[in-house]
Amino acid sequence: MAGRTVMFDCGAHFGFRDARRFPEFGLLSRAGRFTEIIDAVVITHFHTDHLGALPYFTEVCGYQGPILMTYPTFAIAPMMLEDYVKVNADRPGERLPYNEQHVRECLRRVTAVDLHQVVAVAPGLSFTFHYAGHVLGAAMVHMTAGHLTALYTGDFNSSPDRHLGPAEPLLPPGGPSGAALRRPDVLISEATYAATLRDSKRARERDLLSAVVETVSAGGKVLIPTFAMGRAQELLMLITDCWERNGLQVPVYFSSAMASRALVYYQLLLNWTNANVRRTIFGAAGSAVDGGGGGGGGGGQPTVDGRRRSDYRTEGTEGGGGGGGDGRSSGEEVPYDGRFKDDDDDDDDKEQEEYGSADEYEEGSEEGKGGVSGSGGGGGADPDMKGYDKR
Repeated sequence: MAGRTVMFDCGAHFGFRDARRFPEFGLLSRAGRFTEIIDAVVITHFHTDHLGALPYFTEVCGYQGPILMTYPTFAIAPMMLEDYVKVNADRPGERLPYNEQHVRECLRRVTAVDLHQVVAVAPGLSFTFHYAGHVLGAAMVHMTAGHLTALYTGDFNSSPDRHLGPAEPLLPPGGPSGAALRRPDVLISEATYAATLRDSKRARERDLLSAVVETVSAGGKVLIPTFAMGRAQELLMLITDCWERNGLQVPVYFSSAMASRALVYYQLLLNWTNANVRRTIFGAAGSAVDGGGGGGGGGGQPTVDGRRRSDYRTEGTEGGGGGGGDGRSSGEEVPYDGRFKDDDDDDDDKEQEEYGSADEYEEGSEEGKGGVSGSGGGGGADPDMKGYDKR
């Protein structure tokens, strides 16, 4: 567009175990002249289907140009990419063409940005990131190339969930460049469920909680396989709220190193979440959930089993960066430098449908091992969930 070439996201496909898991970069340049051809790479969020090919593109294919992502994405990317490397290293014949050292070198090339910060990477080419919901740090990207504009949504939520708000309206009427943002020359939107009719998320949550309460009230244990980053934290909040409503005294555990480490990022990046996270996961003062592994706190308080690993940041990168401030800048332009119950979530469905079965991905993967479990018999519960807020 306007003589510029931009790559939006650089992801891996879980449905393939060979070279097809990465984009066919050779279509861009048979000679491998990617830095000359591509003006910038923009990553919208940390999910591997949007990020997983980036170290391959930079360290193997040789791209050395600008790479932009938000601070939370930059902070969480090392954990996601290193996990992806380790999972595939344990599978014969499926080792990735990049390693953990490649991940570190790749992320040293990244420029982390705030929301609403205008980042100019070349004359006449700039980007502005806008809050997208979906996962911690996800952004929609508005691009200006000469006199033309484009909006790339990435994955976004149009309604709030329990730990993140909805995608922001792109500048209110009368705001700077408001008309251009509301009506770009090019709009690229995700449409995974554009033509799919689904039961409301509230109804599905109520069905899940009804089964959970019925089981723990009878003295049983519940294991919920779920993705460790984002969905596990939302489930923790959902279950904690359910415990409070039903007077349950049942411990909740994360049986995952990645889920435990994810809480560190949620604490560092609270300004990207909502008040529910501070109240439910960290308490009113924002203090961290106990990760000591002893577990079993009373009063319905969640307990995280953090015994597997304590490291959460890649050596040589600014893994914890970006936690200060309010995530928004002044808008100045800066130069580039026991009983099975399916947890039927949109994000989980999306990854399974696009990349093959969840079982294939979960085996050996910390990202797929974010199990949330509850055990014990609380008594006095409401198996029919009459007290559950249906709003």
